[in-house]
Amino acid sequence: MRAVIRFSWAKRCNCTAMYRQLHEVRGENAVSGQAMAKWCNMFEDGRADIDDGEREGRTSTATNSENAARLNESILANRREAADEIANKLDISHRSVHKITVKHLEFNKVCALVHLERNILVIGRWTEILRRGHRKTYAAPR
Repeated sequence: MRAVIRFSWAKRCNCTAMYRQLHEVRGENAVSGQAMAKWCNMFEDGRADIDDGEREGRTSTATNSENAARLNESILANRREAADEIANKLDISHRSVHKITVKHLEFNKVCALVHLERNILVIGRWTEILRRGHRKTYAAPR
């Protein structure tokens, strides 16, 4: 879309006319009028590239393919291991463990409560979500 906006701007088309043309062709998938005006103004101010620039903030270091592979091996080796234990073992945060497990590996956490005398022990289980939408579940030990 940005390339089309840049091309139309170079031909000195009106921003409103560009928006109407894009909206006719792309329909609901067209950029908003505000985004169109923003890009027209940036090109007017001298911007030449259409790619996003570097953003501020810290880059993600824990969510990568190496940690995903290590986490997958750890879960498959011991499905009862808690997320905090995995995080300590792999030296990444609890949040990163959860993000990799749910979003990248597509695992789902199932908890079972086991009553031992008056104490309650929570056993976390990681189970893979099947592509058909069914979930594997296992009976909790008693």
